[in-house]
Amino acid sequence: MTATPCRGDGRGLGNVFECIVEAPSVAELVEAGYLGPTRVYAPNRPDLKGVKVQHGDYAENQLAKVMDTTVLVGDVVSHWFRLADRRPTVVFATNVAHSVHIRDEFLRMGVLAEHIDGSMPMEERDRILARLAAGKIEVVVNCMVLTEGWDSPEVSCLVLARPTKSLALYRQMVGRVLRPAPGGALRAARAAGPPGGGWVVWLYA
Repeated sequence: MTATPCRGDGRGLGNVFECIVEAPSVAELVEAGYLGPTRVYAPNRPDLKGVKVQHGDYAENQLAKVMDTTVLVGDVVSHWFRLADRRPTVVFATNVAHSVHIRDEFLRMGVLAEHIDGSMPMEERDRILARLAAGKIEVVVNCMVLTEGWDSPEVSCLVLARPTKSLALYRQMVGRVLRPAPGGALRAARAAGPPGGGWVVWLYA
């Protein structure tokens, strides 16, 4: 079973699944209270014209060269201050070096931030994510670690500093912050938030 029935190469999945069930749309799930309402911002658009596409998505090395610049990394942090109201935040980066760069820029600006990647021991990753959920840090930057199998209802801001042409990957990343927190009072408090309410997502794509 999968919630993202789409492949990077565009081919069908008939040889894998016998049937498909049409699920409610995101808008319908928001209306029913199963997902949180969002406010989406798209700040500076990076120039991705020269980045090759491999297996249905941007080539990672070329994408990282475009995204891991002083201007764009600084842009992530400045927009976070302007738009996120210091909400608990997860940032998706293009590679490990990019993730560390973003973490360091947050730290330089006085934000409690951490970085996680796949080479770190699971215990260390879990410790960092627990500190995020407990409000002891404000931002966790990662590279392809939190795309699936992770959920933290306390997190209500997502930054996609990793453009993608993959619909499945996009849904996986954005879906990390759309689930409402358990308990009506907490969920209502989060939804009230700053003017406009809802969860904050912004994209570099």
